[in-house]
Amino acid sequence: MVGIVLLTLPQMAQASPLRLLGYDAQANGSGNSQVSFGSDSGVLFSNPALMSRYPTKMTLGFLLYKPNFNVSLMKKPDGTDVPITIYDSNAGTVDGLQDRGLPTSELPVARGNTTVDDLRAYIIAGGTQDFGLDKLEIGTFRFGMIGAFPVDSKFLARVESYYPHELEQYFSNRIHLARFGQWDPVVNGVLGMSYMEPNNIFSIGLSAQITMMTTANLNIYIPDASVQDYSLVNAGADIQVGIRPIVGIQVGNIPVDVLEYFSFGFVFRYRNFLDVDGGGELMLWNYSEANDEFKIPKRAGASVAQAQDFEPTELAWSLGAQVPEIGLTTQFVVQMNLWEDYLDTRHTYPHYQAYFPPSPYYNWDTYPWTATDANGQALTSKSASDYKWQNTISMNFGADYEYIDGFEARIGWMYYPTPVPAQTGRTNYADADTMGFTIGHGFEFGIGEQQFTADIAVQFWKMFERKTYKNPNEIVDEFPDESTNLTTGEVIPEAQGLQTNNPGFPGYTVDGWMLVTSASIGYIW
Repeated sequence: MVGIVLLTLPQMAQASPLRLLGYDAQANGSGNSQVSFGSDSGVLFSNPALMSRYPTKMTLGFLLYKPNFNVSLMKKPDGTDVPITIYDSNAGTVDGLQDRGLPTSELPVARGNTTVDDLRAYIIAGGTQDFGLDKLEIGTFRFGMIGAFPVDSKFLARVESYYPHELEQYFSNRIHLARFGQWDPVVNGVLGMSYMEPNNIFSIGLSAQITMMTTANLNIYIPDASVQDYSLVNAGADIQVGIRPIVGIQVGNIPVDVLEYFSFGFVFRYRNFLDVDGGGELMLWNYSEANDEFKIPKRAGASVAQAQDFEPTELAWSLGAQVPEIGLTTQFVVQMNLWEDYLDTRHTYPHYQAYFPPSPYYNWDTYPWTATDANGQALTSKSASDYKWQNTISMNFGADYEYIDGFEARIGWMYYPTPVPAQTGRTNYADADTMGFTIGHGFEFGIGEQQFTADIAVQFWKMFERKTYKNPNEIVDEFPDESTNLTTGEVIPEAQGLQTNNPGFPGYTVDGWMLVTSASIGYIW
């Protein structure tokens, strides 16, 4: 029978890399640290309050990134593949195995390593405008927007979803990077406004990051269940919009002794994901529910919840110092990332995915949760924290040095620790700590009476090696020991011990690096 896999076809957008790399070449060169100081459209994301600190401006640029990330699988022990004799067994009737494992030799794709090395490119355009409000002399107003457009794809978004455990055997049979490095090309935009009071000490900004997605709902009719390559389909599509609010504050130019050199920034970015409900219905000819009085047509329906483009709530604090006498500007950012409520693309918490479902009808929303591992030992809500993603503290540092009037050299540093706990059990969220180093340069020049800016930047990222070793007791045994032959009723010897198609068993290593280059040119209105 045709699988219900076809019932929902979401086009989802994973989180944009620009939230970590920076939205423009100036931010790229200074370690994406622009929370206290900044003078380009990328501050719409990093701290929209900074827009009121620089002249109205229009910029156009590009960004390229070349990743080289790898998930290398360890060799499976002998006897852990699922044998073809599972077809002769009663494994399909064993309580808790609502998803039947395929013989390893018949998987659509063989288990293998994951390599992420595709070159990606973005065109980035942005600008700010005051719409004449500055003439009111009640402060400085700015309105701005910035958009990033992938140029290496014919689609506005090309994306993938995946299962983080043994169910991925039916699809790619690979492990995917969970947070960093494996981004899909997607159009991304931010728009907002800011205001600075007349004394130029306090400014506030509000912006919104916009994400869009389409979801297809399919109704399928199969006239003959024995002919599975022919069906009739009606489809409908919904377009959904996700809005991530961002609020920024900046305090600077304080006319009190040495404080005039310092600037303080704070940014709040609320979590964002597209909460999508897709679904459909499958109907077969002459396939009905049993009833003594009349026939009830049987329709197999499914609804699929998706949580796409998840970005955590972020709280960033920054201290910056600017010394015009020597042309030096520095800033340091500490950011809290609230990953504890992370939802994966299946709209499921990672610690839910780690449990063994005790039956096909188990309600995971029931408290306390109760499930068992391969030895029958209870897993309850008390042990949920072992698999829950953790909040993290990330850091950014940037420095700009104006060595000649209008010419600035930049350096930066970034560190993002992983929120993913040790993946010793069923799940395979591949991730590790990442660190980045940046250099850049900017200069101003004039053509006649027109003023322009130009910026270039290079980033190098390192994902530190992380090895994962699985605990066999926390892996689903897809060919249960108690399985018997359907014909003879005898125990099947090859079912003894652990058999699994989980691509992460018995372990894997994740590591890699990435190179980013960007450039932009700006026109000051």
